[in-house]
Formats: sequence, C-alpha cells, structure tokens
Amino acid sequence: MATPSLNPMYYLRHAWDATHSTWGKLCIVLFYLFIWLQIIWAVEIVIFPTRGWECMSDGFTEYAKANSVMLLRGMNILTVGFYLYADRGGIKVWNVAMVFLVNLVWSWPVLVWSANYSELEGAPQDCEATMSGMGVVVWVLLIWSFVALVCAGMEKAASPRGSAGETAPLNV
Repeated sequence: MATPSLNPMYYLRHAWDATHSTWGKLCIVLFYLFIWLQIIWAVEIVIFPTRGWECMSDGFTEYAKANSVMLLRGMNILTVGFYLYADRGGIKVWNVAMVFLVNLVWSWPVLVWSANYSELEGAPQDCEATMSGMGVVVWVLLIWSFVALVCAGMEKAASPRGSAGETAPLNV
C-alpha cells in the first residue's frame, strides 16, 4: 500500500474505493465538493475580504472597515482549518454531522441578519439584494450539507457489519 501523502486525491481515491453503495459515492461527491468549495471560498475572502460587500463597506468608517476586514480574515482562516480537518475525517457519519452542525451554527447569524437587514438602523438600503442573495446561498449550503449527512447515514446502513469471517461468502 502506498504511503499517505499530502495530496488530497490520495484520500479521495481511498474513500471512493472503501464505499459500499451508491449512497457512499454520492456522499463522497457531495461532501468533498462542499468541503473544497468552502475552503476555496474562505481563501478568496481572506485575500479579498470586501469583494461583493462594497455596498455595505462603503458606508463604514475606516475603523469599522478595518475591524470587519480583520473579522472576516480571522473567521475564514479558522474556516480553512476546520474544513481541512473535516476533509481528513472522511464520510463517517460523525464527521459529516459535525460539518453540518458547524455549518448550521456559522450560518444562523447570517440567516437572521439577512432576514432582518432592512430593519437595521443605519444600514445602506441599496444592499437588500446582496443580503437576500446571501440568505439564499446560506440555505443552499445548509441543505447541501444535510443531504451529505443523509447520504453518509445511508452508506453506514449499507455497510457490512461483523468481522471479516462473518461477512465473507460461504464456500459451499
């Protein structure tokens, strides 16, 4: 067996070969695509923290803008670290459930904020479309991670149970 490398494709191939059902293969596609899109998105936000939020950040003071950039960069560095860790955990139900729960916790403030944005005092009113779009993106990501969790559960249910001797076919 080859020595594990830093190449994520090694782990992806190993996970693909270890699945027992179509549910597992679907889970691999959904889960790893979700993980790596989140990582790419977080890296983009670390590099360009105000891209797409100009309508909001233009109304900030320089101090508030610097604080929001610092918050976005710090939060997304943590995001990259968490998702890299989750990437190594594979499609085990506990790992996919943890990704769903963390996604839910991180998404809840955005959902509340985007739903009540028009009621915020001093909020630029030309950002309504941006905030509405962000709410839609967050819902899509939540549903995506939940479907991956369901697929991981179905893969676990389809996995053989027992020792190798108990699951081996009988030679009659």
